Amino acid sequence: MQEGIGKKREFVYNNSMKKVLETKRVYLREMDYTDFDDLCEILCDARVMKAYEHAFSKEEALDWLKRQMQRYKEDGVGLWAMIRKSDQAFLGQCGITVQQLCNRQVYEIGYLLKYEHWHHGYAREAAIACREYAFHTLKLDAVYSIIRDTNYASQKVALANNMKPIVTFVKHYYGMDMPHIAYEVKNPCLCLYVDSEFDAVRYAGKHYQCVISLGAVLCDFQGNQVTSFYETIRPRYFKSLTRVVSQITKLTGQEIRSSKSLAEVLEHFERWLCQYQKQQPVLSFSFGPDDKRTLNKHCELEKVDMPLVLQYMQDLQRPLSQSVVYHGNVVSPTLSLDALKKVYGILGKVEHNARSDALDLMELHHCYQARQPVLEEEVLKLVKKREEKAYAARMKQQQKLYQIMKERFAFCSGKVEIRFYPEVLQAFATWQSYDEQLPLRFRKKGVYYEGKMVAYDHLHMCMYMEWKGELPSVILSLSDGTTKGHVRLLVNYRNAALIETILKRCMDC
Repeated sequence: MQEGIGKKREFVYNNSMKKVLETKRVYLREMDYTDFDDLCEILCDARVMKAYEHAFSKEEALDWLKRQMQRYKEDGVGLWAMIRKSDQAFLGQCGITVQQLCNRQVYEIGYLLKYEHWHHGYAREAAIACREYAFHTLKLDAVYSIIRDTNYASQKVALANNMKPIVTFVKHYYGMDMPHIAYEVKNPCLCLYVDSEFDAVRYAGKHYQCVISLGAVLCDFQGNQVTSFYETIRPRYFKSLTRVVSQITKLTGQEIRSSKSLAEVLEHFERWLCQYQKQQPVLSFSFGPDDKRTLNKHCELEKVDMPLVLQYMQDLQRPLSQSVVYHGNVVSPTLSLDALKKVYGILGKVEHNARSDALDLMELHHCYQARQPVLEEEVLKLVKKREEKAYAARMKQQQKLYQIMKERFAFCSGKVEIRFYPEVLQAFATWQSYDEQLPLRFRKKGVYYEGKMVAYDHLHMCMYMEWKGELPSVILSLSDGTTKGHVRLLVNYRNAALIETILKRCMDC
């Protein structure tokens, strides 16, 4: 599963339902300002806040409370008040918050109790309930507890919550370096990896992308494949496959024409999945936005209900891509499946078969979960390939710009003497307003250049186009009778219109 947060989860915030969850002895609810005094008994107690190395002031405690209330609204989670059922006593806080862990965001289970309620098992009881809430209600794939290395009591709670230590790192807080241990527990649910292939179908004078095959691989949380699904689909208005899709997928038009309809295949899919879904919750994943979007549009076109498990697929392309870093920078936020297979050392090319591609996605996700290091030599190849592609695209753009400007300024074959008409000065003023590379400053009575003002009456200026380099340039030559100079500026789409205005107006004279 995706361990970090690829994008913000939209958990529903409902202010009228303050109670979040409950256990045998306690329940957790959202806090408000009426809890401030109880909260101060925790945060302002040096014994409780030993791991923080200082007791909070009341101002800091108030900020803490406001931050939790803001989290309820923005994240749908936060630290909640822990209330004992028997007497409604405020015991402490426990809940789920979004935290930074090694340059990624994760969901953390945290707990802080009043000193007199320590060693009664309340923290363990509430933390376990938060874990179950995270997995079964929020459908998170993993939760964490980030604990200072000297906080042995909290570490025992994490271990009792089936968590395992995964990494030790240093936090800089309150002017000190504090080693912390991150504990993790993963959701023991089933994971469904889905892929589809699609092609354009013409209907009512328009082309629609429709799904022609659906594949899925189901595995347990340890990565063991349980079963798989694959069927080709006959879109309602299908006539023939496009040549490109046929070559890539190795499918034939006859195969698609003899396939079941979208409604029938989705019914088979739900029946196949149902036998496993009854036993354990299922988290579904896809790669890139196209599969989910195309399937949704196809269902709308044929008026078929899209299964919920496919509606809530998590897109793994971005989190997987963001794990590939070169010199501290993400190579690309949207790497292809083939590129990711290479950098993670997974053999074989992407086959563009829905089932095999789903299997590739499953293997990639397992590498990501296991924090398997990427192959540096493959990352370097990928970076070089992208640089070469970017350079080729830049050269193509430059050639296109060069040709467009050559045609646009065909009317100007030599030097043009600049006349300082009002419209010419206005064009220069507009140019200098957005182009810091233009070293001339046009004023009411003259031009400010190289630290001195030259009056228009004493200034001789010419403009001409130069086509020697990879990009076209415009040259401004200046003379005030005693000194000469020239300015070379690249021509681009933004300044071309102003240069054209200046040249044509001065040539008309």
